[in-house]
Amino acid sequence: MGNRMSFRLKKFKLDDKNLQLPLVKLTNGNDSEDNYFTVVIGNNGTGKSRFLRGIVDSYRKRNVGHENFSLQDKINNPQKLIAITTSLSDKFPSDSSFSRQANPNIIREQYCYLGPRGRVGGSSNRALMDKAISFLMSGFEEKSNFYQYNEIFNYLKYEPVLKLAYKVRVPVELKDSIESIDGENLKSFIAMRSENRSGIRQGTYSRFLSSPEYYWDELADAYRYAFEQQNFNRGGEFNFVINFSEENISRSDHVISHREISRYRVFDDLRKLDLIKSMQVKLYKKHGGEFNYTDASSGEASILSTLIGLVPNLKNDSLILIDEPEISLHPSWQYRYIELIDKLLQSVKGCHVIVATHSHFLISDLPNGRSNIVHFKSSKGNRIDVDYYDENTNGMSAEDVLLNIFDMPSTRNYYLSAIVTELLQLLADGQKHSDRYHDLCLKVKKVLPNLKQVDPLYDVISKLTKLRLRND
Repeated sequence: MGNRMSFRLKKFKLDDKNLQLPLVKLTNGNDSEDNYFTVVIGNNGTGKSRFLRGIVDSYRKRNVGHENFSLQDKINNPQKLIAITTSLSDKFPSDSSFSRQANPNIIREQYCYLGPRGRVGGSSNRALMDKAISFLMSGFEEKSNFYQYNEIFNYLKYEPVLKLAYKVRVPVELKDSIESIDGENLKSFIAMRSENRSGIRQGTYSRFLSSPEYYWDELADAYRYAFEQQNFNRGGEFNFVINFSEENISRSDHVISHREISRYRVFDDLRKLDLIKSMQVKLYKKHGGEFNYTDASSGEASILSTLIGLVPNLKNDSLILIDEPEISLHPSWQYRYIELIDKLLQSVKGCHVIVATHSHFLISDLPNGRSNIVHFKSSKGNRIDVDYYDENTNGMSAEDVLLNIFDMPSTRNYYLSAIVTELLQLLADGQKHSDRYHDLCLKVKKVLPNLKQVDPLYDVISKLTKLRLRND
């Protein structure tokens, strides 16, 4: 039996007339079954987001002979292509869930967009959360996912519990018959509504009208049940509670029963028919009370909505593109973000994750031996130069990352001071023609444009680099 091939996007060249990027190397040659991380950094305007968008566009064309890919990638397409962002101005294309003819089993589609754009325009984390819950319920047959969901809640310091709360809509026409409504009467009511609607709503109603009679009976049964539960419960709502705790997972075969999953799907169809209001998602802080998802911070909301949607979509050999995940995240969450993604990928193998970011905290969290860094740098005109950093960065301090990877010295940077001290020592020892002196001068010269002129190191570095130039 031969060695299993993992997916890797080895190289990619962006086809963009407004941005001249070379062919970009995206791995350091690691072809193991392990999941692999590439981080793309660079200032605003260097094309990081456009680069990720270009990858999505090229793969979606499914053109085996596409010249923008290396030969390895022409043969080895990903099993799943997933684009993640929380930016309200994201550049990723929408997936087929935005189509009027959306596949009801959207989780089986090859491309998945997890971003804030809604189907009818506008952007919101709420639209993304609704989609994530749909994915979650569609993927409940995979028990291995339960532990990944638990990781997300632990990261946020939440209890591993989701409560989905619903309220029934009762149109005036059904007010007197809802307690005894059957499938035939419900279908007649929707047919009447369809005649008075246009656009997306009419299309939705028309698709349901072609459903078999037995399904209309299921819809009617669920509608009556929801109405009865709403009248019985305080607050006028009915709900599902999903418990992802390790104790709950280990003591039962299913966190939520197949019957409840089926009922959720029917309720979701009732929502599409405007007979149930959009669900409210309730959460619980550890050692705290219940709160609504809409009251979560923007950082909490983005983590929940993107990663709950990610887990059920994961497959072996997936390509996962993440654009600026640090948006709205506290630095302590940024520092652990890559580790969290790595844990969520434990159930799959051979995946390639490409992250575009401005955050030096993410760099300090990259797994050793299966990650690399690509640095986009503005050059003349619209040309972008590319540098590579293949050394291990896990556990690096913020100062070290800022200086050695972002070329950005922080105030009183310890590492920059250490380099200058070594340069002065080499100079004192008569080693100004040595390779070491040459290499260190090149390093500090890259930093100089980002150093404030009032910084005491500025003059020292200027003189050291000029001295090297005079002696070259």
